[in-house]
Amino acid sequence: MAPSFIKLLLAATSATVALALTPVEELAKNVHVPVGLIVDVINAPDYSKIDIGEWAGLLEQPVEAVKAWPDDVKAYVLAELSTEVSVAIAPRDERRELVARAATIRAVERQLLSVHNARIQSGRNGCFQNVPCGTCVVAAGFAGTSGIAGCIGAAFAAIGGTVGTATPIVVSAAIECGAKVAGVTTAAIGACHSAL
Repeated sequence: MAPSFIKLLLAATSATVALALTPVEELAKNVHVPVGLIVDVINAPDYSKIDIGEWAGLLEQPVEAVKAWPDDVKAYVLAELSTEVSVAIAPRDERRELVARAATIRAVERQLLSVHNARIQSGRNGCFQNVPCGTCVVAAGFAGTSGIAGCIGAAFAAIGGTVGTATPIVVSAAIECGAKVAGVTTAAIGACHSAL
């Protein structure tokens, strides 16, 4: 039986704990987004006020496509990004609450397991004792999770436009999309080890 998404996030969070705290500025720099964008997604009381098009690059989706997503899909994806960022930067005591809130994606466990395994491998070889390597791995993991969330958002938007007959095709495409993102993320985490 594959571990649940919550177990994966708990394990990924333990890797982040080794760094104590990833500064927002470092995370933003490593995933190539403005600091203000990350601050906005963490602090947003209403995700409808955030321009999801600014996240399109990290979601690995075309700007026009993410802007066309239904509001509930946009809110879902932005909530996942907010949770992932919060887990990476939050003090340890607050992480437990955030991780429990993050247990929403079930269909992409294999992709997340791939990312998780790469993070664990990083921890085993001493990467997290080296701050540049550790922050690189956290950022690569966040970028990967964001890309997978983009795949899920695109799938939800596509399913919403059908009467259910195309659902299996859309789900297959989402899993394929997530697998590609997970592969790229695993390679990126491997590249982080050059900082050792």
